[in-house]
Amino acid sequence: MMAAAVLLAAQLASGQPFEWRVETAWYDPGLCRTAPINCFDPLYPYRMAAGHDAREWYGRALACPEEFPLETKFIITGSRFNLANGEWLCLDRGGMIVMRPDGTAIVDLLSRHPVWRERLVVSVRLPNDDR
Repeated sequence: MMAAAVLLAAQLASGQPFEWRVETAWYDPGLCRTAPINCFDPLYPYRMAAGHDAREWYGRALACPEEFPLETKFIITGSRFNLANGEWLCLDRGGMIVMRPDGTAIVDLLSRHPVWRERLVVSVRLPNDDR
């Protein structure tokens, strides 16, 4: 984990786009009443960590580990059936959204439909990188 943490810190400090290993999952705060695991704050289930309303961000936002700044972009390609493919903006956090000991980042895609849990290498772009 230490080597992965040092490598990630160096990548983040560079400010340049880089590739990183992620494990995809999905969540839907609309299921808060029936699936409390999707519910960070039962009183405001659609409020994301960055302050945005999740209802406006389905299919475009994700929760990422705190090691990544909010508004980091994750560009996913090559997912099973293309279900996770696209550009996702980190606007949320979560208790299970962590870095694995091998350095893999768990990312939780905001989706109304299930997305395959899979490990992929994705492109990461930091906030203020307009590429």
